[in-house]
Amino acid sequence: MKYLDKNINFKNKEKQSLWLTFLTEPAKILEMMSPTELAKFNEICDALDIVKASNYTEAQINGMEKYLDEVRSYNSGMAYAEKKGIEKGIEKGMKKGINIALLIVNDLKSGIPVSEIADKYKISESMVLKF
Repeated sequence: MKYLDKNINFKNKEKQSLWLTFLTEPAKILEMMSPTELAKFNEICDALDIVKASNYTEAQINGMEKYLDEVRSYNSGMAYAEKKGIEKGIEKGMKKGINIALLIVNDLKSGIPVSEIADKYKISESMVLKF
């Protein structure tokens, strides 16, 4: 047991040593290392999170899971709504563009000068000439 006590108190921050420390006294790791140093060891951080989670009651864990489910549902709903909104916006824009194009063609057929058509629809004369 003296060997384990030595490993707990040393300042060596090798991965193997940290795991030994975690397995014997998980709370010691938080004393040994700053959060910045600890962030370099993802697996140990994950293990510490599991240990912290075991301190919560079942009701608290259920509450957290319910909250995370609600957040995921909200984000999923928002992503779906955004996708649908973009699709509808494109569709609406295409219809409006087609309608304006038809009006420009009709104005050109009616003999209205290009400059007037450009002013009327707020586009360049070169754009009108493409019709």
